[in-house]
Amino acid sequence: MLVAGVAVVLVLVFGVGAAVTTSGGGPAPPNHPTAVAGTSLRAVPATSALATIEQGGEPPSDIVDAVTIPAGSERSSSAEHQADGFDAQVGFAVSASQAAVIDFYRTELHRLGWHVSGPSSARGVRGGVEVLGVKAGSDGWYWELGAVVSPTTFAGVRDTTPFVIRLFQVPDPQ
Repeated sequence: MLVAGVAVVLVLVFGVGAAVTTSGGGPAPPNHPTAVAGTSLRAVPATSALATIEQGGEPPSDIVDAVTIPAGSERSSSAEHQADGFDAQVGFAVSASQAAVIDFYRTELHRLGWHVSGPSSARGVRGGVEVLGVKAGSDGWYWELGAVVSPTTFAGVRDTTPFVIRLFQVPDPQ
């Protein structure tokens, strides 16, 4: 009886300790579209949109839950890259300007606990702009998210901006 009591106390102590010391790294995105400060866009969770690249528990749920996309975005592609660790991307298009999508990612990544750098010129995408975020995952890896936003195209009365969300594991950035 004493051994069982000690075991229960240890589980409770370590469970509470883990809950207190685990860094949430920012609020989770709400399940409904929410306004993004400084833009005309609304954010929705990217969980289902990123499902096409999830494999074997990677990226971990705390990373996937810390990604939003502009409401109305349509998925256009997905791809995995040859790498030692996880490296995959999903392409989207949204009816918005390039500047609005860039501002969306600068604001949202910061709000969701990513360490943000950029915007900067995107390598290999003429006129593209990249916003980068780095965040520690619950799986012991750091994750980098690159939001690469291509120039806006105009078709009739609708402007469309393609963008890519690329997630990959990175070594400790320190």
